[in-house]
Amino acid sequence: MVSTKLNISSISNLNQVTRELAQIVALLEKPHHSPTSDSTFSAASLHSRLLNLRETLIAADTEEKKILEFCHRKIQALTSADENDAPGAGLMSDSNLHASQLYKLSRIDHEQLERLIGEYLLRRGYLECFRLLEYESHGGQTGAGVFDLGIFLGFKDVEQQLVEHRDCAGALAWCADHSSRLRRLGSPLEFKLHKQQFLEMVRQKDRLGALEYASQHFSPQNLQSSATSMAPRGSGIAFTNASANSGLSGEQLVEVQQAMATLALGDPEDCRVPDYSQLFAVERWQELGALFSAEARRCYGMTTEFTALEACIQAALTALKTPSCRRLERGEAMSGNAESQETYSCETTEQENNYNPDCPVCADPGRSLAVALPLSHCGNSYLTCACTGEAMDAANPPMLLPNGRVYSQRAVREHLTSSDGCGENRVTCPRTRDSFPLSKVRSIYVV
Repeated sequence: MVSTKLNISSISNLNQVTRELAQIVALLEKPHHSPTSDSTFSAASLHSRLLNLRETLIAADTEEKKILEFCHRKIQALTSADENDAPGAGLMSDSNLHASQLYKLSRIDHEQLERLIGEYLLRRGYLECFRLLEYESHGGQTGAGVFDLGIFLGFKDVEQQLVEHRDCAGALAWCADHSSRLRRLGSPLEFKLHKQQFLEMVRQKDRLGALEYASQHFSPQNLQSSATSMAPRGSGIAFTNASANSGLSGEQLVEVQQAMATLALGDPEDCRVPDYSQLFAVERWQELGALFSAEARRCYGMTTEFTALEACIQAALTALKTPSCRRLERGEAMSGNAESQETYSCETTEQENNYNPDCPVCADPGRSLAVALPLSHCGNSYLTCACTGEAMDAANPPMLLPNGRVYSQRAVREHLTSSDGCGENRVTCPRTRDSFPLSKVRSIYVV
């Protein structure tokens, strides 16, 4: 993330300085065969250009200092685990040295956890919560962390322009600044943005402007292909080899042809052909915003689907996921027939009643993260009580209620048994709230 930001800022400042120098050199090399007034005007222009160059250099120097400070904080965070102890630590006793190392490890773990939480907040758009976390973590200082808040603010602004304002200008400007990185990644983002901009011109019935825009941003071969597809019969235009050396993939070429065909529509918003009406749907902007977020994270080397915090949680959930945690997915069941839907409702009700609420994999926060995770390999297993969470063994054997629920002996005696006022002890199931006489409870023996 740092290297990309550094390269983009340096290139932008360098280009601006180069332009100013080129204009100054042009003024100096301009022949002076004019009266004194023109010479005075040239000197004033040269003076103005020099002042602009000075301001540009000052701004570039300030920006470079901020980037270097940010890089320094990043390096310190990455090397904090390898730092040596304070001077004189070698003279400490073994117990004091061990305590110092434990304190240092706990501090490093705390800082790493703050970085994971900070990245999660930024990636999910909770900017105010992130500012509060940074304020509390750095003693009231803002902007002293290892995250460049400007990058995430830029992401959010561009995505809001796409989804809420339906404007591609900000996203296209962002693509122009990151063109080399997007090209190396093979990203289709810029192509999708140009296609959407073209369709917006067609929606506004600006067909001449749309054709001019297509001629600027699509290759001539693609324009020839699109013109061929709309050409009348007998015109003599061949279409078979139109896509040769077009610079676009076959899928993108088909998209260009489909987009160019919308020029023949009388009212694009009232089109009843599904293949073309979906091009002008409002959902296209939401898809474009999601594509921008994913490609922007790829461009800065971030994980695309999950944050680092969620990836760490998934690593822990993988070790805890068992076959009992697996559930029938709603999409798989609802896509079948009526019998599978009825089976889904029955199995879901049974699983909802049987799963352990204390299991991180079954609980709602971790359920979505653990859906695609593999099952852990458990060579040995043991039974736990759903009421107390204690292990059920020889000292605390499992007890079976008449309704089929199993709890530990200690839970039945200490938590589930009560007197009904007539001298008879009864056991109440905490899940179904059914009550049974204590004499009906039986012991279970697992072989």
